[in-house]
Amino acid sequence: MSLYIFRGLPGAGKSKRARELADQLHCMLIEPDALLYKDGKYRYSYTDYEDAVDVCLRILFDIKMSGLSFPDIVFADVLWCKDDIKELEELYGEPAKKITTLEIDLETALRRNIHHVSEHDLRFMAEHFQRIEGPNAVIEDAMDELIYDKELPEGW
Repeated sequence: MSLYIFRGLPGAGKSKRARELADQLHCMLIEPDALLYKDGKYRYSYTDYEDAVDVCLRILFDIKMSGLSFPDIVFADVLWCKDDIKELEELYGEPAKKITTLEIDLETALRRNIHHVSEHDLRFMAEHFQRIEGPNAVIEDAMDELIYDKELPEGW
């Protein structure tokens, strides 16, 4: 059982990379963004996002409390704060096997802003984004080209 985390500002390519890894490993993908689709379209609001994060953490908690062994899990979210990652690892019961931070500059994140996150929120995330270090931490460049249709991705 392993936990893989993708983190970074909106527009960095977390969702795409996480889906690719989950497909490759044939494992569970947990992603708050997936809960923000309504009528096939992505609908962001800070309140709905916070609720989606809570649901995703509850999924981890419920698996832990069930007594079943944890499956491999890929988790994708902004996770700008070290405490968010610590909470995930505590719920999972062990450190993440790999934490991949996809770095993207603020201007690119603002330009790609397919999730319609407010400029204020994006700037706040960028200013407070905490670097994670350690043997399981990897920093990669954000995906150069992302094609978004703002519709529900196939298979979701």
